[in-house]
Amino acid sequence: MVLLPYAVTDATSALSRARRRAARPGLVPLAEAFLHHRRGRHDVMFLKENAELLNIAECTGLGRTPALGKHYRAFHAEAPGFFAVFPQYYRFILSIVTDAEALGLPPGTGGRIAAEVAARGLAEAELSDLHRMEARRLCARHGVTVLKDDTTLEERVLRFVTRHQAFAVPNRKAAYDLTHFVFYFSEYGRRSPDLPGSVGKSLLNTGLIALLEEDIDLLSEVCIALRYMGRTPPPAWEAFIASELADFSVISEEPEDSGALSDDYHPFLVANWHQAVAGQPAFARAARPGRLVFRRRPAPRNTLVELSEILLALAQAGRLSVGALMEASAGLMSRRGRNVLASAASSTPQFDEFLAGFCYRGRGWRGSK
Repeated sequence: MVLLPYAVTDATSALSRARRRAARPGLVPLAEAFLHHRRGRHDVMFLKENAELLNIAECTGLGRTPALGKHYRAFHAEAPGFFAVFPQYYRFILSIVTDAEALGLPPGTGGRIAAEVAARGLAEAELSDLHRMEARRLCARHGVTVLKDDTTLEERVLRFVTRHQAFAVPNRKAAYDLTHFVFYFSEYGRRSPDLPGSVGKSLLNTGLIALLEEDIDLLSEVCIALRYMGRTPPPAWEAFIASELADFSVISEEPEDSGALSDDYHPFLVANWHQAVAGQPAFARAARPGRLVFRRRPAPRNTLVELSEILLALAQAGRLSVGALMEASAGLMSRRGRNVLASAASSTPQFDEFLAGFCYRGRGWRGSK
């Protein structure tokens, strides 16, 4: 599989329909907060947050409004200077500039940065195939080719995303790499990625892990990736995302309250992105201008932890099997854990296969002698 030029689109996709919707005014105060109030411009998280926000605004079509674009004019003009000082962050900088230009700012700056990325071989310095594919995609949006000699990149990635059994085991790095590879292959929903069916199984296994962990961030990305593949996610998963999103608080703080900031901005963005891709209202909550902080209700002790503790005990005792795991879960898990487990089991026919993969990774281990 080879990534096609950025201009190739699928006019019948759900994303194509979403891109025709009116822009949400709620994105404007978010852009103002991310640009001016949450972090200093020297902070890499400043670049990351703005790149993520603009990417969502652009790929869903929700950002097609002059009011949003004007907020990025100053950064767009200063981007070559940012790139000169922080070339190690070229992917974030190029992402912001490219999406800002796609949303109406004058073109040209992104192409010049992409050409410099190619000339300096910055993409060749990436150790991660995920970052290599992102660099290739970003530069391709400007007609610039990087990684010409890496002829097996997509082949390596396909081997990774099709090993669906591996995704029945909790591994956050692998899970997020999986969803992002689907985003890149589909050009964020612009075309059918034409991926093997086993990639869908990989996503379902990852989604079950996310549901058991009650991880709205990862589950939202899984559901987006499934929709980009032309598949409808399990309704229970999307209902969970909508329910959790309703529990977020968006708090406006005074600038003098600023300091080290650790909040739930990313799951808030991704859950709203999912809502847009699913054809539901997104970024509908009004936010006041200023320094915005995003908070989700405190998470309870999640079901995945309970299930993993039982699995470990059974493995140490040499009694590990799917039947033993389910029998022990009925007696040892909290009521809430049992309910979440039952919801996961009924959400997709793939659950039995997932549970076997989750369970038998520990077979044969007896612990210390």
